[in-house]
Amino acid sequence: MTVQIPNGQTPETHVLTGGQPSPADFEAFRNAAGEHCRVINLRGGGEPGVAEQPALMKRLGIDYVHLPVNGAGDLSFEKAAALKSALEYEGAIMVHCASGNRVGAIRALAAFRFENQGVEDALAIGRRWGLTRMEPMVAGLLQSAAKDH
Repeated sequence: MTVQIPNGQTPETHVLTGGQPSPADFEAFRNAAGEHCRVINLRGGGEPGVAEQPALMKRLGIDYVHLPVNGAGDLSFEKAAALKSALEYEGAIMVHCASGNRVGAIRALAAFRFENQGVEDALAIGRRWGLTRMEPMVAGLLQSAAKDH
């Protein structure tokens, strides 16, 4: 996907991940993606731009999912399940938070829990999706979950 957003990555051909897009970035995404596109916002309530995003998405004709992840302490396999469900969409998808870090963190948890990936492979998937500073915490969650199985 040719749309540029902060810390943007394309971990899959139809998926763009990264940090907070501008209104112009959302419009460019809509124009590049066509009719069937979805934005998944992982920013927590009260973060900049969250309150305005639903109206902007409606105006642009973009399917919108808000899945708030309020920082590292809010990482969970329940949030990973919700992201997995939101990613089951026929069309282009943009997943963002403030920097892309939460996107990669939740995606790593989903890869481990729902795709039977080992800890290292799940972390690698997370990095492709934007995981950076939260990697030690995510690794700890994955290692703990691996011991429980």
